[in-house]
Amino acid sequence: MSLLARCLIARCMRIIIHMSKVAVITGASSGIGLEVAKQLARQGYSLVLNHYAESERTETLLEEMRDVANDVVVIRADISKESDREKIISNTIEEFNAIDVLVNNAGIYHRTAFSDLTEEQYDQTLNVNLKGALFLTQGFLPYFTAQSSVVFMSSINAFIGSDHGVDYNISKLGMIAVTRSLAQELSPKIRVNAIAPGSIDTNLIASDSPQKRQSRIDSQIIKRMGQPQDIAQMVSFLVSKKASFITGQTFHVNGGRYLS
Repeated sequence: MSLLARCLIARCMRIIIHMSKVAVITGASSGIGLEVAKQLARQGYSLVLNHYAESERTETLLEEMRDVANDVVVIRADISKESDREKIISNTIEEFNAIDVLVNNAGIYHRTAFSDLTEEQYDQTLNVNLKGALFLTQGFLPYFTAQSSVVFMSSINAFIGSDHGVDYNISKLGMIAVTRSLAQELSPKIRVNAIAPGSIDTNLIASDSPQKRQSRIDSQIIKRMGQPQDIAQMVSFLVSKKASFITGQTFHVNGGRYLS
């Protein structure tokens, strides 16, 4: 069957399934990405979930999401590679014909001291966290529906820095510039915003000592660790009609860290 025929069938299926919106989420195998997927699934979105974990995670993620999602596709792909980005785009369009929401959440964090940072590590971080997100967004441009939304997952580290992560911090600060630039260029069809999470209880900080974990909490006004659900709820708001007058902004979800 030709791509055109598959697209026509997919378009008809979207009509039959009450025109459910389509969300593509990168880095969706765990943590924030997984919780965003569940949140949007509960709101009736059809999902395309990208991950680059072990191959077996494709099937387990699919099974996990079938309990909450009406329609879900899982794609294992490295967004730093052009061929893998093309795979995500082509699979999405073949299945659903269009895209309404893109959440650029995939990222890596080496936790390497500056004195030990290699060019290979630096390139890998920037290629995944920044370049991959930028060019995946570009690749989807012909397929975004009217009033679409793109969310870039930045970090508090873009604003306060951190030791053992200069490459990561640069990539997350770059996302802020991308957000502001694309919001201007892609308006009014596509809204573009960023979220800068603070200390969120995910695998990214799972190796923290109890003392480090407590210091994170002590640095905030709200005395608890952030949860993936806190970020997922912000994503849910930003991609909804309630945020139709919001674009080019960065939302800081960090328990009041800046005021502590």
